[in-house]
Amino acid sequence: MNGQWEAVGGRVLKTPNRADLVIQARADRLLQLDSEPLDLVRGNEIDGHLCFGLSFGEHRAGAVGLPKLFAESDQTRRGLDGLTQCFNRTHGMKLLDAELQRAKRSRTTFSLVMMDLDSAKSVNDEYGHLCGDALLSAVGKKMHELLRNSDVKVRYGGEEFLIMLPDTPLRGAIHVARILNSELGNLSVK
Repeated sequence: MNGQWEAVGGRVLKTPNRADLVIQARADRLLQLDSEPLDLVRGNEIDGHLCFGLSFGEHRAGAVGLPKLFAESDQTRRGLDGLTQCFNRTHGMKLLDAELQRAKRSRTTFSLVMMDLDSAKSVNDEYGHLCGDALLSAVGKKMHELLRNSDVKVRYGGEEFLIMLPDTPLRGAIHVARILNSELGNLSVK
């Protein structure tokens, strides 16, 4: 790439049109972001688009983006809760059934952690539902930071979460539950 954009699989434009220039500008802005805060799972919002950085080993290779409205409807189809980015209960129960079958078939360990946010209702009552939503969103984000990609995070109810821990014995699940309790108990929402 060497600082220049190249077309992937198709035409190479000698004179890019306006749409191509807008896309290039978005990609340039994404690639200029510090790699540490980039969200590779949920994307990074730039001009109403969710943009994802593409890497080849340790090197940034480019970017891909899609309009946020399309991405949100895609999240719904994939069974994601839009507020927490965890799976919704309906999809989570399907995943739980599949994971239990897999663990039984392969004779591997499997643990579940059930979590309820004690303060969520009081936050809603005292500060309003927008603050409650901010709390739930922050909890979802923190869980994605703390847990493995293979761990399945489900928003089970209003402020209840179910976490599936494949290949995790009871001792490991207790350790995860303690970390979640500590980290989420000290979570600051702005």
